[in-house]
Amino acid sequence: MEQRCYKLMPFSLDKKSKSLPDSVRKQCLGKLTLKIPWKNLYTESVVASIDGLYALAVPNVAIKYNAEKEEKAKQESKQRKLLQIEEAKKAATDKGKEKEPKKDSFAEKMAAQIIKNLQIQIRNIHVRYEDAYTDPKNPFSIGVSLAELLFQTTDENWKPCVVKEAVNQIFKLVKLDSLAVYWNSSSEQYASLSNERLLERLGKEIAGQDKTSAYQFLIKPISSVAHLKLNMKPELNNFTLPKAFLTVVFDEIGIGLSKLQYNDVLNMLESFERMYLMSVYRKYRPDVPLHKHAKIWWHFARDSVLEEKVRRRRRMFSWGHIIHHRTVMKKYRDAYTKKLSNPKKVPQDVQKGIEEYEKVLDVFSITLMRSQAEVEAAKLGAKKAEEKSGGWFGGFFGGSKKKKEGKEEQDIKEQFEKEFSEKEKAKLYEAIGYQENEVDPALPREFVAVRLVTKLSTLSLTLNDETKKEPQILKLQLKDVYASVGQRPAESAVQVEGKIDRLQVVGSPQDGSTPKMVVSQNQEKDKVYALLNFNLETNPLDKKCDTRVIVESRPLQIVYDAISINNMADFFKPPKEVYLKQLSRAAMAKFEDIKEQSATGLKHAIEQHKYTDIRVDLKPSYVIIPHGGIYKKGAVNMLILDLGNLKVNSEKNKVGGDDKSKLWSNSRKILYPKMAMAVEEVMSRAYDNFKIKLDRVQLLYAKPGEDWNSARLAGTSPQHVLLPISINLLLQKSMFDNDRRLAKMKMSGDLPLLSLSLSDLRLQEILQLAQSIPLPEAGDEDQELEDMDVFSDAFDIPLDVNENRIMKKVVNVSAEMAEQEGESGPSRPQDVVNRTILEMKFEIKEVSVCLQEHTEDGDIPMIKLVLTTMGTNVTTRKFDMEAEAYLGGIYLQNLKFKATESLNQQLDSLTSSVLEGGPLINLINTPTNEETRLLTFTFHKADPEGPEFESTFENTEQKIGVTFTSLEVLLHQEALLSVMKFAAQLQKSLQVEESPTKEAKTNADAQKKKEEQSKTAKDKQAGSKGSQKKGKVKDTERINLRVTAELEGFGVAVCTNNTVITNARINGISAGVVIQDSKTVVTSELREVTVYDSNTKTKYPKIVEIKGDAVLKLNLTIYNNATEGDKYSDMSCVDTSVDVQLGCIRGVFLMRFVSDLLEYLNGFQVEELQSQIEAAKGKVREASEAVTESAKVAMAQLAEKSPRVSIKVSMSAPVILVPQRSDSLNVLMVDFGHLDVSNSFSPVKTDAKIPAVLDSMKIDLKSLKVARAELSTEKEVVGQCLVLEPVSLNLSVTRNLAFGWYKEIPAVDLSGQLESIEATMSQGDYKVIMTLLSDNLSEGQKSDTVAGSSKVKDTEMTPAQGQTTDSEKTTTAGAPAITLTPPEQSDTYKLHTQLKFQFQINSLSATLYSGESTLTTDGQNSRSADQALGQFMIEVVGVKGEMKSDGSLTTSVILKDTVVDDKRKQKQEAGIKSSHPPIRMIERVTSGGKKNDMIDVQFTQDPSQNKDVNVKVCSIRVVVCLDFLMPLADFFTSGLPDSKPAPPTTGNAHSKVATPSKAPPPPPPTSEMSVTVSMETPEIILIEDQMDPASNSLLLSMGVEFRMRVTPETQDMSASVNSLQIASAIFNQREKRRAQILNPCDISFYSKTPQGKSPHMDISTSDLILNISPRTIRTVTLITANLSKQEEAENDKEKQKVPADLWNTKKLSERKFWFLKDASAEQLPDIDMFSTDIALDEIERGEQGPSEMVKQCSARLHDSYCCCYIVSVSLSRRNCP
Repeated sequence: MEQRCYKLMPFSLDKKSKSLPDSVRKQCLGKLTLKIPWKNLYTESVVASIDGLYALAVPNVAIKYNAEKEEKAKQESKQRKLLQIEEAKKAATDKGKEKEPKKDSFAEKMAAQIIKNLQIQIRNIHVRYEDAYTDPKNPFSIGVSLAELLFQTTDENWKPCVVKEAVNQIFKLVKLDSLAVYWNSSSEQYASLSNERLLERLGKEIAGQDKTSAYQFLIKPISSVAHLKLNMKPELNNFTLPKAFLTVVFDEIGIGLSKLQYNDVLNMLESFERMYLMSVYRKYRPDVPLHKHAKIWWHFARDSVLEEKVRRRRRMFSWGHIIHHRTVMKKYRDAYTKKLSNPKKVPQDVQKGIEEYEKVLDVFSITLMRSQAEVEAAKLGAKKAEEKSGGWFGGFFGGSKKKKEGKEEQDIKEQFEKEFSEKEKAKLYEAIGYQENEVDPALPREFVAVRLVTKLSTLSLTLNDETKKEPQILKLQLKDVYASVGQRPAESAVQVEGKIDRLQVVGSPQDGSTPKMVVSQNQEKDKVYALLNFNLETNPLDKKCDTRVIVESRPLQIVYDAISINNMADFFKPPKEVYLKQLSRAAMAKFEDIKEQSATGLKHAIEQHKYTDIRVDLKPSYVIIPHGGIYKKGAVNMLILDLGNLKVNSEKNKVGGDDKSKLWSNSRKILYPKMAMAVEEVMSRAYDNFKIKLDRVQLLYAKPGEDWNSARLAGTSPQHVLLPISINLLLQKSMFDNDRRLAKMKMSGDLPLLSLSLSDLRLQEILQLAQSIPLPEAGDEDQELEDMDVFSDAFDIPLDVNENRIMKKVVNVSAEMAEQEGESGPSRPQDVVNRTILEMKFEIKEVSVCLQEHTEDGDIPMIKLVLTTMGTNVTTRKFDMEAEAYLGGIYLQNLKFKATESLNQQLDSLTSSVLEGGPLINLINTPTNEETRLLTFTFHKADPEGPEFESTFENTEQKIGVTFTSLEVLLHQEALLSVMKFAAQLQKSLQVEESPTKEAKTNADAQKKKEEQSKTAKDKQAGSKGSQKKGKVKDTERINLRVTAELEGFGVAVCTNNTVITNARINGISAGVVIQDSKTVVTSELREVTVYDSNTKTKYPKIVEIKGDAVLKLNLTIYNNATEGDKYSDMSCVDTSVDVQLGCIRGVFLMRFVSDLLEYLNGFQVEELQSQIEAAKGKVREASEAVTESAKVAMAQLAEKSPRVSIKVSMSAPVILVPQRSDSLNVLMVDFGHLDVSNSFSPVKTDAKIPAVLDSMKIDLKSLKVARAELSTEKEVVGQCLVLEPVSLNLSVTRNLAFGWYKEIPAVDLSGQLESIEATMSQGDYKVIMTLLSDNLSEGQKSDTVAGSSKVKDTEMTPAQGQTTDSEKTTTAGAPAITLTPPEQSDTYKLHTQLKFQFQINSLSATLYSGESTLTTDGQNSRSADQALGQFMIEVVGVKGEMKSDGSLTTSVILKDTVVDDKRKQKQEAGIKSSHPPIRMIERVTSGGKKNDMIDVQFTQDPSQNKDVNVKVCSIRVVVCLDFLMPLADFFTSGLPDSKPAPPTTGNAHSKVATPSKAPPPPPPTSEMSVTVSMETPEIILIEDQMDPASNSLLLSMGVEFRMRVTPETQDMSASVNSLQIASAIFNQREKRRAQILNPCDISFYSKTPQGKSPHMDISTSDLILNISPRTIRTVTLITANLSKQEEAENDKEKQKVPADLWNTKKLSERKFWFLKDASAEQLPDIDMFSTDIALDEIERGEQGPSEMVKQCSARLHDSYCCCYIVSVSLSRRNCP
């Protein structure tokens, strides 16, 4: 039969799959030939020939909506899915069942005969798909063409023939010629051609091996030859030949993809998505053009959203729909149960109901109800079987099933017997070689029934980009690929073998050469090996395993070619307009399917206990990264990464029957103790092991000309950056899944050593190499895929992939339901046992990092960092998970410096262990042994639904534990300096300058990311607030997280290369956190802090120590929603509770110790580190600004709703000891007393429904005192006298927690009071204290010469140091200036008091005593009242003020009175005798009948930061009595310690003192400030005798006014002294009579200074009239006589000493007579003219010059009570005495 030019009808490709919206437009079958030899059917061949099949398909985008067709297609799709699910369920049910071996049946014989006589010839096939819809500007076409396919019968020499007789072997030849797939971009469209022209073009353009085609092939024309051998009687050859042997040979398979093709693929996939989306809304799409029909199209958009989103969801979640849906599901289940109960006779109404229900229900509901119906039907069937199984005749009905199965096998044979006669049957049996009642021979185990062998010469994959000059991007070639598959039916075994000889990857051509990116290294010496060998075998013949996998590979050389990599990255970059959302979701769903199937398969293999023998040996490949990304052998620097040798081997442990009995017998462990060891041994061998080893992973850096390959093979060389490392892993799978004592899986591994060694130069070279490699250009990230979420809800409709996942879960659930239904009895105990699932352990024995410094002499080791024993342990059980991470130790060693012998001896007493290396400096050391660990981190998570959650896990979901044992840090000055200099140089060498554009873009991206994170955080916070009231109510006693941390010890030693300065130790830090739903509890404790002085001669080895059990105890509790709702009015409810207890810290201040530390720190002030220090300051400044901003935000949040914080602080304030010297027991003791802080809450009634809450805090400081003390050798106080009496301070702080809405009470109200401050000191106390301070401050100081030189160095300021940068102008000490921005005021704005403060000191007194004090144990009664000298007392110092909400501030400070009394005994007794109290030296006087405050200061600041300061001084009297002032001055001068003579210095010691550079002018102020100071006529009196009110006195009175105003433009100052006058009068009659000495006069001063300019000043005075009378001179003489009397009394006690050698003969040359000196060379020293220290004997000897004699004469006149007054009068510009 022959048919020519048969035209086929158009049809749609999406008939079975709606995901392919395409249709065939035109198709034609050229010639169809069928040759059937009816007369000689058994001996002649059947020939089928097709010559010419052409088809053209185009997108079907013009499909109109047809409700009937859509519904029909929907139901057909649903039925296909249901059929697939049924088949999957059947396969899941049959899984695990043993299948009977198939016999060589009649059907097989018949099929073999058909194959033997069948010949097929197919020629000229061309199928083409065109798409001009996706991108009309660039249409594309896809096509598949086939030149010829032949399927022929041949003889044993593969020559075509006809086999007429029955033979044992059949030979078939299959030839494939020119099978190709092309993809043409921007191609011509054939759809518009006529049929004749189209057929002509399709016929001529079929690809061929010899044809030149303009097609862009995805798969180049493939030609292949296959030889098939069918052995009909394998038993005749003793099963040595396979039943079927197929050999396939391919010469070359070429796959190519261009950039345009890749873009077209993405565009086509996106068009499929759009078409799918269109199909969803097709029913609403109007059949009118868009132009002039905008309203209709807007209605289309509205209806699409409403129907598919809003109304659909509302309908689905309505109660009516839910009830109807459940009713339909129940009816369908009942009907399907009836169908399963009697499948042969299903009632018509039941079948009709099932069909109707399936139209309404979806696939998931149908599958679920079918599963339930199957269970119900199984129950009914079992019940009926029980009813029919009784009686004697039950057994007669048992053989029906076997008969049925046998009948199915005979169906084909019976059909032939019915149609054929006996003669015809005999002829047929003879033709096909079949015999009735033939016995099927048993197949041997080693018999391979099917063998498939494939050979491929070349497989290539090419990526091209036609837009480039060199189109080739990448080309991958596999040479000589071989594969073999064999199947052994006797044991259902399959063996797969594969081999690849060579692999090569070349990149983009560059400068006439093509780089080889991947090259096989499969040749060793003269022998060539295969690149990859692969062997997979199931059920091997040796039966040593269930599956065997063997993989062996040779090395690969991989070269990083930057140009090729960048081109490839650009190649796969999708077009900007392509968004494949649906495809991405489908891919992710498919990935989840594969992952789920893999997990299920692994689980099934574990359950079936399948052992796999794995042998993997991957030889070490290596990656070469050249400088610049272009590899030139021997010409560039390169980085070589050796990937190492990977080996995987499995090991099966054998457990015999005796071992199993030991393993299962739990009770024998108690009866027979020896059995316990045996069971443990068996448990250790009850695992199948898989060993994984990755060996010799290394990293090298090579320069041109270096033999890096030899270094790589050697393992150690100067080129190594990372020395070879090895990783060992062991996987263990339990052989007994039912034993709860055995973990199902175990994994353990270790890395013995990770060693990294490189120099600064090597690191710089590596980074330069990395920076030299051009990276792919970053894509345009402006368009975010998340924002392009148009019609996202349309994709809520499940895809096929998602439905398949759901269906698979339903199948699994159904199988589990059926399995559970088949099982009887209660649940097994293992279901509630906390079975161990996985145990994992991994440990790194040692990590070593060594940095070296490159010098001209070579690399010098600098730093070595060693980490020991880093590991982790993870245990996963059914109801909990436990993890542990640990670090054994850390060591940081400076290899450049070596400690001196004396320093080593000092360090031996401080450190517990050191690294090997002797005197090397260990900057960080871990004083632990091998058994202990430095750091241990544990994590434990429990399942709240577990049976042991309340008992074993104590209601705790998560538990974290941190243990830190001990760490020692040595701050060696020289070593740290070398490290810091090394780091600075390294950082400088590694700096890379970024372009301003890139930096700006980076900053913008960082700012954008920060804003997005802030927005996300706010959204999450809002979401959490909204969801606080939702969710399941949890157990309040359950602990969500418990954290415990423990630090045993931490030590820091500070030293130089010669000595240890100090050693600090912190011992015993513990912390804990407990988080519950209701609260969070934080506890912390610090037990010991000690700072040692390493000086062996000191009596204070502990600079800081703790007195008591602990330094700090903290209990912090944060309650959740504790004050919400009704609890708000309960003042006992708080949000946070803080309880702090601070122990007493005793510190010793030794200036020698501080100087040593300062000198140690000054050693780091070197020029090389200035940039590093400045950078650190900049970072600190930035951090402080960030903290300030955060504080502002936090304060703003707290202002909205302040939490209630209950505070209870009990602090034993520190005690500071200031000894005289480090070897002295005399100390000054400062005891800061005891501090208590507590608060309480109280409500305030308001107009609102809820009260306002006030937080009242009380701060009490008690027993603050200062004493002079003496210590014992045990450092206990044996005697003391108080210098400052115990002081108590009370401070109250009231906060308005409702200030956000209640403004009547200030936000903060601060008030405090200090009753009195009393200080007492004797002259002995003063002298001891000053001596103590002087000796303490001078101990350990350097000489003046050294100090002077250091000062000179400090004084020499560079311009950078002397100037102030812009950033520093706004900050002080690194803290940013904070300015308050007042709120914008409106007409309705009302000021509120935000802060109110008030503080008052009632009295402050200081009493001085002469003589010495007595030291007592309590410090009381140490001084006698008879030795009192004077008393200074201040009464009532107060400050108060308030700050408004607009930033304005008002403050006032007052000083009520100041009193100075003479408390000397003789003066007090004289006053009693004369009935006149002594006159006070300073006191407040009455002004206008009342006593005003002595000093009053008023400060105001408006919202614009303008300031006004007003100071008023009034009502003050100062009585100057030299008789009191001189002893008072003597108290302070004689108490000073004797100054030691300064060592002589050279004249040039201070000659070169650099003058500091002139500081820049301060910035102009931004606001105004006004200062006013007024002094109202103070009384200043110089009295003759303070005990006699009638004595003479001199009176000084004046009024002082001072004003200053500072603005941004100018600075104005004015001052005036009014009525300045001096008078003489009797003290008690000064108001009545007085003699004027200086008549009243006025002095005024005015200055104006513009900003940045010089000032202008004016001074003016009135007439000065001075009246001097003898009475005035007498008064002055008598006042000064008191001073002279004291000096005379002292001088009379001392006799003039006569020189012992006065009358001895002396040489003139040895004496220094003034008249013998050269007048020109005489230099008169600068000596005080009023000095009386010149000895009389020197004058008498003539050893004093004329000036000295004048001075001495002046002194002598002074001693002889002679006064000399010089009065000069100006007369005509001449002064006459």
